[in-house]
Amino acid sequence: MQIVCSFCGKTLLIGEYVDASAVARRRLKHGVFAMRDEMIRKQEESQANVRFFVLVFVGIAVVIGLVAAFAGSD
Repeated sequence: MQIVCSFCGKTLLIGEYVDASAVARRRLKHGVFAMRDEMIRKQEESQANVRFFVLVFVGIAVVIGLVAAFAGSD
């Protein structure tokens, strides 16, 4: 793994300066956070779909109720 120094622009190999286990922990932490963020995104997407279908269902029920009310008033 490598990074570029923001001060001098030199490319630095992380393995030369940091213990390999620290790099592995950082990669693991990054992977866990990426998985968490993906699960949160999927859950929010699922909730948006549920809200949409509930709104459609309620809208249809209201329309059916209005049609029945006006049909019964004749």
